[in-house]
Amino acid sequence: MRRPSLSSVVYPSVTKQGFCFKVGVSIINIKTQRHKQFIELPGRTYGITCYHDSLFVCVKGCGIFKVDTVDYTTTQVIKCDLPWLSYIFAFNENIYYTNDNEHSVVCCDQNGSLVWTFKNESVLRLPRGIIVDNDGTVFVAGELSSNVVIISKDGKHHKEILTKQDGIIDPFAICLHIEKESFWLQILRRWYFFSISHQTLLKYELRI
Repeated sequence: MRRPSLSSVVYPSVTKQGFCFKVGVSIINIKTQRHKQFIELPGRTYGITCYHDSLFVCVKGCGIFKVDTVDYTTTQVIKCDLPWLSYIFAFNENIYYTNDNEHSVVCCDQNGSLVWTFKNESVLRLPRGIIVDNDGTVFVAGELSSNVVIISKDGKHHKEILTKQDGIIDPFAICLHIEKESFWLQILRRWYFFSISHQTLLKYELRI
């Protein structure tokens, strides 16, 4: 899995041009700490991920847009009525995103064709942060269900691996750090990070 360059940071933004406010994403050069580029998009933005030379951005009410980081052109790859607080991740030519209105996780290819949808409100409610490991296993933070759920790469199987009993309360972002044969899973709550080592996660039998 190719990691994005650390020379720039990308974030949702609103910019004022004349008497108009425009929404989109801004790119900041980390080394110079200067604004590099603003890319206008047709609606309010939230989740952003990087895959090779492209950004994939969740746009409220519109769907998912692909931004070329070389020439900054934009293309709508998935058209849907996406809620604002949607998270996204791209891996192995697929796009994975959360829809908290539907309490669902959706996997599409990068042309926008549906691969699978996972929805089980008895297990996952208000899905937020999403990440995929090198085996294609999907990790999702459930804010309302206060848990972390893993979904198999074909979307057919799932397992709840962390709950309130493990200290997971209202999580909304998730990050996976992979180094050789080990990894760290970090879950962001309202006020702090909750970190779990690979060794600790082994007891949950991650492979579905």
